[in-house]
Amino acid sequence: MKKLMKLLPFVLILVIMISSFAGCSLSNNDKEIKNEINNDTGNIKTGSEEPTESNKISPEKITVSYLVTEDIIPMNEDWIVFKEIEEKTNIKMKLVTVTDASYKEKLNALIASDDLPDLLSLIDGEDAKKYGPDGAFVNLSDYMDKMPNFKKYMDKFDTTADSYKVCKASDGNIYQAPRIVDFMWITQSYSVRSDLLKKHDIKTPDTFDEIYNM
Repeated sequence: MKKLMKLLPFVLILVIMISSFAGCSLSNNDKEIKNEINNDTGNIKTGSEEPTESNKISPEKITVSYLVTEDIIPMNEDWIVFKEIEEKTNIKMKLVTVTDASYKEKLNALIASDDLPDLLSLIDGEDAKKYGPDGAFVNLSDYMDKMPNFKKYMDKFDTTADSYKVCKASDGNIYQAPRIVDFMWITQSYSVRSDLLKKHDIKTPDTFDEIYNM
């Protein structure tokens, strides 16, 4: 556990990279902020540098357990993203999976048994606010000086999306990292059966009006 705490800032970056660590969700269309964030990526290492034992996050291999929900797409530790993380950082992600329907029950059971995974993808940010002050989760406020890029994003979105207010618990501390969305995020789309289009001699629709009239 001490090793994980020492590597906490780096582990948080990894989790945010795979877009599953979502205690609370913020969206913003402000072009100025979006441009600033895109420009900032020039100061962040992209990982193109070939990893060596000396520049990996952890000098020895460690395993980090990670609670994630899987309803639509089953999570798999054999995914390339997890293999790349392990190869470049020496950190192996051990997935603890649960469905959305059983998430609350699983979370409460883990907290009650004091057997929480190292990291959690929270469906409801209120859980972090509720259980964080009781000691269930790490107080990220204590690590802000070690996470300059995370703090930079939080500060930027605080003026337009209340990033701190959304994530702060009743004791004024932060126990979750928000998923900051600075791009158009489409979660649902229309699909049309091509065999039916062909059967009824209908051309592939190009607009919503054509879909409606189809």
